[in-house]
Amino acid sequence: MFVSFHVQRDKFHVKRIPQLISKLIVVFFLYMARRKLEEREVRKLYKNSGGSIQVTIPIELVRDLKWRAGQKVVVKKRGEGILIEDWKK
Repeated sequence: MFVSFHVQRDKFHVKRIPQLISKLIVVFFLYMARRKLEEREVRKLYKNSGGSIQVTIPIELVRDLKWRAGQKVVVKKRGEGILIEDWKK
């Protein structure tokens, strides 16, 4: 329940706060969605406690390849990049 009061000097209505918050949330998510679409292939390298380097794989690629968490993959150097493929026995 929102309390409504009026301060004459500032002409401030408390009941407008939810509307303003809603608009800010929409703007925030639209900005984040655009940013994510523009940069979805850019990933950051992280160093874990064992000294290895980790990188996240976009969830869209993981779903398309039908990979699961804990699945084994083979990582090979190819020219100036790397190749990650499913490990087969």
